Amino acid sequence: MANPITDMLNSMRSRGDDVTPRGGISKILKIGAVLLVIVFLLPSMFTYVEPGHVGILIHRAGGGVDKTPLGAGLHLRNPLLSAIEEYPVYMQTLVLARTSSEGSPNND
Repeated sequence: MANPITDMLNSMRSRGDDVTPRGGISKILKIGAVLLVIVFLLPSMFTYVEPGHVGILIHRAGGGVDKTPLGAGLHLRNPLLSAIEEYPVYMQTLVLARTSSEGSPNND
């Protein structure tokens, strides 16, 4: 009993069809180039916004910024068309007193 796969390969060879894919090296080079681009772009695709800060998404292509700030955490962005700037939003306490020495050089 003949093997159907062997018969198919033999018929392809007899017709002159090449069983091996053409351009195998060029495909490997293309895949390697894509992987290289991904490896270099992947770290810049993610931005971590620290706690106590907000991230402002800046659009490089169209100009302007997003109306909603990004909260703390990991955010995905397009490294070619956008940037994220961090700004602190934590609360600072300023004690004001109503005294005659307020604003004087001896006021601590």
